[in-house]
Amino acid sequence: MAATRRFPEIAKAANRVLRLHLKLGRFVAIGPQGSVCGPALRRGIPKGSNFSTVAVNVNIKKKIHRDGNLGVSMILALGDYTGGRFQWRKPDGKMAAVDVRRQAVLFQGSQVDHATEAWRRVAGGDRFLIQASCLKGGRNIPEKARKELRRLNFVL
Repeated sequence: MAATRRFPEIAKAANRVLRLHLKLGRFVAIGPQGSVCGPALRRGIPKGSNFSTVAVNVNIKKKIHRDGNLGVSMILALGDYTGGRFQWRKPDGKMAAVDVRRQAVLFQGSQVDHATEAWRRVAGGDRFLIQASCLKGGRNIPEKARKELRRLNFVL
C-alpha cells in the first residue's frame, strides 16, 4: 500500500472510474476458463475479495501470461494510441480481444491467459492502463488498512 499512501488521489480517481463502469454495466466479464460471461462474474466475486490494489501502468505491453496472487481484476485504458486491446485465450484455444478504452474488462487473471495487443502512439500520446485487483488473501486485510482502503474508494 506504499504507493497508494503516496498517491491517494490517483487511487481514489482510479477507483471512481472503475466503480462507475461496474455500476453502469460498461464492462466485459471473462470467466475462469476464458468464456465471456457478462455481468454474472461481478455477482460471482467471492465474499472477501477486495479491490485491494490499484496500478496505473504507462506504455507497457505484456506478453501472454497468468497473474500470480491475484483474484478478480478490472482494467480500463486511456490515451492516444491505436491497437492495444486486451487479449485472452478462449476455451477453444483461440485468442480473443476487446478494446479496453470502450469498456472495462473484469477477469480472473490467475485463471485466464491474457496479454496486450501491439499498439502504437498517436501524435506522441501515451497508453495508460488502470488495473484494480483483488489479492487472494483479501479477507485477511487488517481492519485499519480496510478503513484506509474504503476511504480511497476501494471496493470492499
